[in-house]
Amino acid sequence: MHTVYSDGKLSVADLIELVNYYEIEAISITDHDTLKSQREGLSLANENGIEYITGVEVSTILEGKEIHILGYGIDTEDSNLNHLFEKIRKDRVQRTISILEKLRNYGIFIDIKEFGSDFMDLNIGRPHIARKMLEKGWINNYDEAFQKYLYNNGPCYVPKMDVHPKVAIEHIHDAGGIAVLAHPGLMLNEKDIEGVIDSGVDGLEIYYPKHTEAQKHRFIEIARSNNLLETGGSDFHGREKDYKIMREHIVPYEIFEKLRRVYDQRKLNEKIEYR
Repeated sequence: MHTVYSDGKLSVADLIELVNYYEIEAISITDHDTLKSQREGLSLANENGIEYITGVEVSTILEGKEIHILGYGIDTEDSNLNHLFEKIRKDRVQRTISILEKLRNYGIFIDIKEFGSDFMDLNIGRPHIARKMLEKGWINNYDEAFQKYLYNNGPCYVPKMDVHPKVAIEHIHDAGGIAVLAHPGLMLNEKDIEGVIDSGVDGLEIYYPKHTEAQKHRFIEIARSNNLLETGGSDFHGREKDYKIMREHIVPYEIFEKLRRVYDQRKLNEKIEYR
C-alpha cells in the first residue's frame, strides 16, 4: 500500500479509514524509498485495531532493469537506512528537474515549484509528473504520459540512482527487516529473479493482482525450492481501479501471519522457518 508520501493518492489517515471500511485485519504501508508514513501508519492502525508491520519499497537496478525490494519489519529509526533514502530523495528531485527540462522540448512546461512549496521533501517521481501533466491538460489520461514520454528509455526518461538489490537487501537486514522481491511477474524473467535470490532476498511477493495463476504457481515453486517466504500485497495506490482490487484482492491472513512469525523469529535470533 502506498500513500501521498510516495506515489499514492491517499493520506495515511484516509488509507487507514479505507482499510477499516473494508474490514481488513492487517496491513503494511510500503511507500517507495521513504519511511515518513510509518509512525502515523502504526499509530492509526493501533488506534483502529488493525495489525501493522512496518514497511518500505526500495527502488533498485540490476543489469539495467528496475527491481523493487520490499522491506518488512524494519527499524524505522535505523540511521543507515534513512541515510540511503535521503540520498535517493535528493536524486529523485534532481531527476525530476531533468525530466521537466526534457518535457520542455515537447512543448510541455511544468515548473517544479508547481508540486508545492515542500517539493524538496517529496519523494517525487514520474507518477507525480504524469498527474501534473493530466491536471494541466497536456495529456488526455494518466497512462498517456508514460506511453508517449516517461516510459523506460523513452524520450523524456531519466534513469534513477543506481542502487543494487544486494545493497537494499543488506540495508533492510541491518535494520532488522525481511527483504522480499516485489511483483516478480512484472517485466522480470527467471534470470532476473535468480539474480535477486543470489543477492540474499528472503521472499517473493507471489499473491499480487496482476500475476496470472500460472505465474503464481511458478513463483511458489521457485520460493519453495529456494526456501523463501511466500508473501502478497495489493499494491494499492488510490487510483480508481485500485478500489476494485482492494475489494477483491485481499491477501489471505495466514500470509501475514507467516510474515509476522518470520519477523519474530529473526528478532529473537531463532531458526527461521519460511513455511
